[in-house]
Amino acid sequence: MRERTRATRAENDMSLKVTSTFTALYEMNGGLVDPFQLSYLTNIEPERAYSFLKALAENTGGTTIAAKDKGHVVFAFPHTKSTLEELTTNAQNWVQAQNQALTIELEKYKQVVSLMQAQQAQQSTANALRQAEPIAEPGSRIDPWTR
Repeated sequence: MRERTRATRAENDMSLKVTSTFTALYEMNGGLVDPFQLSYLTNIEPERAYSFLKALAENTGGTTIAAKDKGHVVFAFPHTKSTLEELTTNAQNWVQAQNQALTIELEKYKQVVSLMQAQQAQQSTANALRQAEPIAEPGSRIDPWTR
């Protein structure tokens, strides 16, 4: 009876250790948990950590990501941090797209204003030349006192 109680207590302690370590890794890595890391930190067999993560992924909508090493996978669980990052990225992309369209439109208006200013300057120069006094012929004398 004592042996059974001791085994049950040890199993409960191990479950608590695995759960708390999983929670820490989950928060630290934004939802990504490596079964080997969990195994190492909790001192359990890698197969047991893998089984735990696989069952948890099936129940919570987690997915597996194949690592470069053959046969090695990392588990990705839904995390609010990654959701917020995705929403922030989407919002920033939308703002940049809106800003880009407005920048293009602003450049068009700047070009129109520049053309209008150039036309106005050209027209005022032409008007000034029309209103200018005629230039005296060489050899003729204009009396500045009579004007």
